[in-house]
Amino acid sequence: MLTLVSIMIPSFNSAKTLPLALASLRAQTHEDWEAVIVDDGSTDNTEEVVRLFSDGRIRYFKFEKNLGRGPARKFAMEKVRGDFLCMLDADDWFFPSKLQEQLSAFAGSPDLGLISSGMCIIDSTLSLVGVRRYLPADRAATRNALIRFPPLAAPCSTLPVPYGPCMMRMNLARQVSYDETLDRCQDYDYLLQFLPLAPFGIIASNSYVYWDTEDPGFAKVLSRMPVSRRILRKHFQRHPFAVLGAQSVSLAKEIIYRTARATGLGRRLLASKNTPPTAGECELFEDAKRRVLSYLPPSTAS
Repeated sequence: MLTLVSIMIPSFNSAKTLPLALASLRAQTHEDWEAVIVDDGSTDNTEEVVRLFSDGRIRYFKFEKNLGRGPARKFAMEKVRGDFLCMLDADDWFFPSKLQEQLSAFAGSPDLGLISSGMCIIDSTLSLVGVRRYLPADRAATRNALIRFPPLAAPCSTLPVPYGPCMMRMNLARQVSYDETLDRCQDYDYLLQFLPLAPFGIIASNSYVYWDTEDPGFAKVLSRMPVSRRILRKHFQRHPFAVLGAQSVSLAKEIIYRTARATGLGRRLLASKNTPPTAGECELFEDAKRRVLSYLPPSTAS
């Protein structure tokens, strides 16, 4: 029996990066998926790019005007039909084995509600510049090694589980919703609601590729911190000590970031979030990239 996985993709003026995201879906070893693209009022040729893929598993919806990621994600949740849910930003992409690996992990641990993984970080040339691991280094080579963390165990804008590589059981994903009033950090708010619902696991391998340009923008990073503290306040009654601790860490972190920005150490601080990839990780990444690029329509390949 096939298992349908829904992938929600909010998109705004992403015609240049969306082809790689969609190619990574067509490259999946698990073929029973649907992609729900919500074009948030783009003014570029995003719709034309989607048509070039000519794949019935890709469903495209467009807002007449830009409403923001909160409404786009909420609309996508109303349209998805799968047994499991994944998120994919229009400028990121999946390893071809992502869906199959995570479904296998769910089959081996039916009590889990969410499974995530590590991430590869690339630059504008599609070169691997770092990884973000979420397992201890001595377990990083253990595939399908599952580990649990309590909700709200990590401070503010970081959580004990990365959002991008997540796969969730759809019946649980529908029990929470995206806050349309937030202009950013909707994913953080969503996970804070989701994590108390069931235990979760992390696969040691990397499955998600995050496009981080040379200048990630301190203004963007700093703008998220007050919003994440506002989100934390929503959970104060249930987790007062955890929230107070996370907010304190957030304030301290904001001071550190502002100091680093003023002293010219900002790039080094941002780069410290990544770990140098191992030779094995580089090899797996290059193989994944080669396979994904082979699924690009000729008119979008560069």
